[in-house]
Amino acid sequence: MSMNRQIVTIGIAGIIIGIILGFFSARIIYEPRSDEIQEMAESLPGDHPGAEVMEKVHKLTLQAEEEPENIEVRVELGNTFYDMGRYDVSVRWYREVLDLDPNRALVSTDLGTSLLFLGRTEEAIAQYRHSLEIDPGHPQTMQNLGVAYYSLEKYQEAIDIWERLLVENPDYDDAGKIKEQIAAAEEKINSREENSR
Repeated sequence: MSMNRQIVTIGIAGIIIGIILGFFSARIIYEPRSDEIQEMAESLPGDHPGAEVMEKVHKLTLQAEEEPENIEVRVELGNTFYDMGRYDVSVRWYREVLDLDPNRALVSTDLGTSLLFLGRTEEAIAQYRHSLEIDPGHPQTMQNLGVAYYSLEKYQEAIDIWERLLVENPDYDDAGKIKEQIAAAEEKINSREENSR
């Protein structure tokens, strides 16, 4: 879940994963065996997901196609692609979950964060707001919403949501980090005001 993944690496890995998943998802008679999946995985770059993950994705994708109302398999697919850094694909699966059950606050937040990683910040903010409509006190959503505001240089909005987070969740694990983020946002506001004089 680190934001400093190499974009080029993700792009190359994404293309390769897309080709393989397209192959796996196709409704054809041929089903690759585990040893063939292992062999394909070994021929891919070192940072590419291994055979076990690829096989898991293959099975989950088939299950999702066979069970269009199965929410949990879609959550698992969304989370798996999220962990792989394939946010474009995790968006698809999280949206499918929310189409089936729009009241999943955590899934809504994960969708928002996927959008944020894709640079679709306004969409991410809208998604985080939706999450807070479902669960108004969800601390991770408030933290991420603040990050989204900060990235758009909406520093006061970031401060407001982070301060609300700390008031409502005084024992939050990342409270120290949140206070640092608030201080950084305040510094940005002060610098902006000084430059405008």
